[in-house]
Amino acid sequence: MKEILEVFGKRLRALRKERKMTQEELADKLGLHNSYIGLLERGERIPSLLTLDKIARYFGVKPADLIMEEQRQRKYDMKQKELLY
Repeated sequence: MKEILEVFGKRLRALRKERKMTQEELADKLGLHNSYIGLLERGERIPSLLTLDKIARYFGVKPADLIMEEQRQRKYDMKQKELLY
C-alpha cells in the first residue's frame, strides 16, 4: 500500500508543479485543505475515491494514471495497442 501512496504523491506533486501551483492554490481549486494536499504528496494520507476522482478530473487524467508508475502505464498502453492490432 505504501508504494501506491508514494507513487500517487509524486504524481500529484509533479502535476501541481507543472501548472506552477502552490499546495494552497491547488487545495483552493479542489475545495480541500492545503495541509491535506501536503499529506497526500508525502504519502501520509489515503485519498477517498471521490477525492481521487476530483484530482484526476482537475488535471485531465484518468484516476489510474495517478496511482500507476509511468513504466507500468507504458506497458499497459503497449498491451492495449497489441490488442487493437
